[in-house]
Amino acid sequence: MAGACIVSMPQQQMDRCQRAFLEAAAQPRAAVLAVGGPGTGKSTALVRSVVAAAEAGAGLDGLVVLTWSRPAAHRLRAEIIARLGRTQRAPAMTTVPGWCLALQSAYGPRGGDGGIPRVLTGPEQQMQVRELLEGEGEWLWPAEVRPAVRTRAFTQEVRTGIARARQHGLDPDDLIAMGERTGRPQWVGLGRFFERYLDVLDGQGVWDYAELVHRTRLLLLDEQVAADVAARLRGVHVDEFAELDRSQIGLLAQVHGLGVPVIAAADPATRVFAFRGADPRAVADFPCRFAAPGTGAAVVVPFGTNHRTAPGVLAAVGAVLAHNPAEVLPSAAGPAPG
Repeated sequence: MAGACIVSMPQQQMDRCQRAFLEAAAQPRAAVLAVGGPGTGKSTALVRSVVAAAEAGAGLDGLVVLTWSRPAAHRLRAEIIARLGRTQRAPAMTTVPGWCLALQSAYGPRGGDGGIPRVLTGPEQQMQVRELLEGEGEWLWPAEVRPAVRTRAFTQEVRTGIARARQHGLDPDDLIAMGERTGRPQWVGLGRFFERYLDVLDGQGVWDYAELVHRTRLLLLDEQVAADVAARLRGVHVDEFAELDRSQIGLLAQVHGLGVPVIAAADPATRVFAFRGADPRAVADFPCRFAAPGTGAAVVVPFGTNHRTAPGVLAAVGAVLAHNPAEVLPSAAGPAPG
């Protein structure tokens, strides 16, 4: 789950799932996903994979560790440094947007002031959308929804809609075409508003978070940038992979396609950030999304042994989860551990 604890386990006490995960992660150009609930040791295995990469000669400045929040990144940093047993520069540990900002700072085009666009906070983006809707937004929408255009709820729905569009790699023209093709004028209106919204943001020199990830994916299409990123990176390690949205997963798949190992851990039953667009098929589609030519098959290692929760508690939690919709797991889970 998000904010997962690190289960402290000496090397000799690693279970067969953790050993299988580390063996797979050590392969060149690996794409490996540990799948399990809280307390199964998947985050511990992820930390060990970072340490193993460092001990195998990968410079820490060539490793990136991604997680869901800054506090979680700080916890992982402390655990990795403690396991390395020496004080040194830690790997880059951040969130996906934080990593995108670093890539834009290193490789992105500069504005007139010599800097990259500023990223809007959530409240700033909400206000931007609301002001645009109030200023000139009504004429973009079909008559039946115009009475709602100035409401706070409509503002939130529009903000969510343009974020989901970007997370799926859609441009305004794509939304307009889809709306016209399917007879949904609301989508046409959203596409037209999205186009105006992007023009305003570009004029102000700012991005929202979805646009930041989208622009970073476009940046990696530059052959020189891609070559330099591939040469510098020795691995990207991702905790809470199931919390990522489709665009963030696409970014990682692009990096893996450059030959960079992607090592991840996920709890398929937990998506704290579903309201932000966490991809419900993040785990199920891992093997196909990370099956890049020349990189070998992606490996999914199931973690099933809980190392910290009493059996009675596990049984109670299992009874609750049994009422939830079943999570779709990968059809090909890779080699059985052990």
